Amino acid sequence: MEALAELPALEPCPPEQAISREEEGLLWQSLERVPETYREPLILYYREQESIERVALALELSEDAVRQRLVRGRKLLQEQVLALVEGTLKKTSPGRKFTLGVLAALPATATTSKAAALGAGLVTGGAAAKSAATLGALGGLAGLFAMLGAAYTSLRAEADDTKSPRERRFFQQMVGVRMGVFFLFFIAWFSLTNRGSFQTPFARDISGSALVFFVYAVGMGLFAYGSRRRRQIQMEDKTFLAAEWTTPRQGTDIQANAPGTNENRHLKALKFKAFGAVLTVIVILQAPWKQHVGEALWLSGGCGLALYLSLVVWQRLPRYLSLRQSWVMWVPVVMGLMTLICFNVRQYQMHAAAGLAAPASPAEVMGFNITAGLAYALFIAVLAWKRKNEIRSGR
Repeated sequence: MEALAELPALEPCPPEQAISREEEGLLWQSLERVPETYREPLILYYREQESIERVALALELSEDAVRQRLVRGRKLLQEQVLALVEGTLKKTSPGRKFTLGVLAALPATATTSKAAALGAGLVTGGAAAKSAATLGALGGLAGLFAMLGAAYTSLRAEADDTKSPRERRFFQQMVGVRMGVFFLFFIAWFSLTNRGSFQTPFARDISGSALVFFVYAVGMGLFAYGSRRRRQIQMEDKTFLAAEWTTPRQGTDIQANAPGTNENRHLKALKFKAFGAVLTVIVILQAPWKQHVGEALWLSGGCGLALYLSLVVWQRLPRYLSLRQSWVMWVPVVMGLMTLICFNVRQYQMHAAAGLAAPASPAEVMGFNITAGLAYALFIAVLAWKRKNEIRSGR
């Protein structure tokens, strides 16, 4: 009996049991808010420690469908569980099953091997978890500062093309207006999508497509006004040169730049596109390589190709842009087609994946296609009319 008294208890102490029960209850409350379509794969995969193949067999789904449901389930669970993780790390080390359940909600833990390794590390000690969290936070801050620095570089490069203090002040005012308008758009969009009625895939498609359309439409309106006003300022300040508004900039930059400021045109193009370049790098680094390699390759390749084409096209455009250029017409055509293609491809994938994420009804799909097509067609017609008037007036 004396020896037995010194043996460690096989069960956790009462405070640990209370904390564990409370955390487990909070986790299951969060899971209950996740649709059953995503909840079942999450539980089987992380709590029961099943492989994707066995989960797919149990639910009679393809392995790709299981992977998609796990990705979406983690996103739905992330907001509720992040607060739970923070409280858990402050209290005590959680059990292995609970830890793996929490890790399921974090984007960085996408594969079973890494989830198990991180889970075991958290069970034995909190130093590794804190280091990972610190690295993740530093990575996020680095990405944020990189985007801010790239945005400043792009705006500074554009501001360097101004030809008088008055024109420069107007450019700075327009930048402030654009940023303020787009910030309000995104705040409204985030507030709207956080409502329960906008959690379905179809509602997210509608809200996302509407955001893209209105941001682009308002941006084009501000661009048209800014271009017209900038041209007027140059005429009033006696700095206007018609060639800079009509011919490719590689032929006019040399004469327009101040002595000693001529740059390599490729370097200058990269400065103008610095923000897009940084976003491209971030997208490629964040691409879901472990979940969908093919999707990640298409996404990364598409972003890289778009950046390259934008650099090439930029050098063939005039130094100052207006509605007279042809890109004004084909860009909204491409945007409208991409909106329709992306929506219909997602719907096809959801139907093919045995009910994944509750695809829209045929009436909803038809309504979306008609509405989006008419919206872009009307916008293109307005642009064509405005462009025709500007060319006729010689502005």
